[in-house]
Amino acid sequence: MLLLLAAWFALWLFATRDHPQWAAIGILTGLATGSWLVHRQLRRWVSKPRWLVPMGAVVLVVALVPALKPFTVEPEAVSVSCSPLFDDWHPVVPRPSQSEIDTWNSVYSISPVVNLRDPAARRAYFAEKDRIRATPAFHRADKWFLWSFGDGPCVARSRHDLLVSGALLGAGATTITTALVVRRRRRAATRCD
Repeated sequence: MLLLLAAWFALWLFATRDHPQWAAIGILTGLATGSWLVHRQLRRWVSKPRWLVPMGAVVLVVALVPALKPFTVEPEAVSVSCSPLFDDWHPVVPRPSQSEIDTWNSVYSISPVVNLRDPAARRAYFAEKDRIRATPAFHRADKWFLWSFGDGPCVARSRHDLLVSGALLGAGATTITTALVVRRRRRAATRCD
């Protein structure tokens, strides 16, 4: 049941990733439902300290904030909405050489000497553009331009935010584990006395 709920929540969150307010509402609802279900299951653990579940929930929420907090990047005139958890995984596309960029620009520039009213000249002009579009240099440059104005601007900050989230989660888990080990050793020392 809990796995089904988590899968539904993940799909819903992915579907609404372009609307940060709905994603935030979904995150809070999912955390509240998950916390309630976990609390029901963990209530049976009577030997565990009372602070373990709330402290674990606090660590999880604090670690999820940088991973789920959306941000906006403006590479040029169009702003791009990014979510670190989803945009971190896009591969980085290497910058093409200047000759590849010139090849890409040649497809989208119109020469003033071409008479596009003449059907034969227009066919020859578009055939030349299609020939250029078929080259590997054009494909490399086109892939880079699509990446740099699409998912590309999100990647660097998303990776940073996800690393911060992982560091917070690791630090919180280490703190809780250390506290549990110290507690166990103190209890063992008081039993021996």
